[in-house]
Amino acid sequence: LRAVLSGERGPLRDFTLINAAAALVAGDLASDLKEGVPIAAKSIDSGAALEKLDAFVRVSNETG
Repeated sequence: LRAVLSGERGPLRDFTLINAAAALVAGDLASDLKEGVPIAAKSIDSGAALEKLDAFVRVSNETG
């Protein structure tokens, strides 16, 4: 996951984009997968997704 969120391309990224797009649709942040994939890609490519993962790991480690 960290490799994909760091910009690695390939089938794992594609799988991650589809799953993230589905989550965006479920959360009413995208109307369908076609709209959700570019939103997810922007989050990965900008580094925002990796920042969120790092923040989650930090908080998880602090709370034990």
